[in-house]
Amino acid sequence: MASSNPSIQTLRPLDLPELPERPLVSVIMGNYNYERYVGQAIESVLNQTNGKFELIVCDDGSTDGSCDVIERYSRADPRVRFLRKANGGQASAWNAAYAQSSGPILCTMDSDDLFHPNKLEMVVRHFRAHPDSGFAIHPMMVIDQAGEEIQRIPYLSRFEEGWIADRIVARGGRWPFMPSSAMCFRRDLGASLFPIPEPLFRLCADSFVFTLSPMLTNVSIIDEVLTDYRIHGLNGMTSNDIDDATACREIEFIQRTHVGVNARLDELGYNGSTLKNDSNLEFILNGFYRTLFADRSLIRLSGQYSRVLSRLFQDDLYSLLQKLLGAAVYGIAIVLPSRYRSRWLTTALRPNRTKARVKGALGYLGRTLRRCKGGFDRSSSPSRSALDTRGFRGGPVGGRCCPSPKPSPD
Repeated sequence: MASSNPSIQTLRPLDLPELPERPLVSVIMGNYNYERYVGQAIESVLNQTNGKFELIVCDDGSTDGSCDVIERYSRADPRVRFLRKANGGQASAWNAAYAQSSGPILCTMDSDDLFHPNKLEMVVRHFRAHPDSGFAIHPMMVIDQAGEEIQRIPYLSRFEEGWIADRIVARGGRWPFMPSSAMCFRRDLGASLFPIPEPLFRLCADSFVFTLSPMLTNVSIIDEVLTDYRIHGLNGMTSNDIDDATACREIEFIQRTHVGVNARLDELGYNGSTLKNDSNLEFILNGFYRTLFADRSLIRLSGQYSRVLSRLFQDDLYSLLQKLLGAAVYGIAIVLPSRYRSRWLTTALRPNRTKARVKGALGYLGRTLRRCKGGFDRSSSPSRSALDTRGFRGGPVGGRCCPSPKPSPD
């Protein structure tokens, strides 16, 4: 980690050296009791079109058969390196794996997710084409435990690129982030990210990385789905419900992230760049959810709804469409009987196939109307974009820009 600097510095992007022509990519993966999935995750890395990689898998004290699975792969392929340690949480596993890595480019991966075969090839190509970027993300496909597609993420939110540190500070750490298996970064940035504070991030270590990174380097986007993001009965998106317990976890998650990131910024000398809870719209929204689940007074709920709308429409991240949808979703929630509010918010704001199909149908209709407006005499055959069915895959609407980070169990 970079040494402390007692003077207050202004946030500015890191200077990055030129990458070699064929850089080694280090994939770091933590695992805890994912015997069912870890082999598939490893296979997805071994099947990459770019074979110049090292995969470092750190098992965090699993009590199932995970270690036997990982060990079989490490014995069969020298590119797979297997670390075992006592249980310490996700940050502890990532720290151990990072310390053993050597590539100038790194990708983090959850042991229940899947890389698409061209991921590492695209990542290397992207960083070489964007030499000033130290952190890159890409869209993901949410899948269920059987591997069936649910929807593409992000849904309505658009990614941000370039130097966005001032916006991150103003929004209390918010931006259209992506979780673990869609994060790629240069080792020069990793020197400021690692070691991740272990007591704070036994879960959701990726929140520390994706919040701090855009405050230290330019962000860039690989505009292609390169990872399948699995939700199932053992991970942090198990219930997918928005209820009081979930809202409490979200609030605590934001608070922990701010504590960890602010402390690291202080260590790096950026003492004046502090993330604040009350600047974070998600912090405010989850407080509103808690009131929805606890308060039956329409008068009190209406007052808080008005305050939430004020903050929502001042936000510079959500589009006007998202703001209008949010206003409608929250407005309906306050007039529903309290026992139905959790189900309504979950249906409206969480990933599901129905929203994916609706968005896809609207996207297809929009493309068809644009084709009709442009006339059919321009080409004897429709363009690929006109027939592209990728629009039938959607993502979350409202709520978070992306799903809650999926923590590895500890």
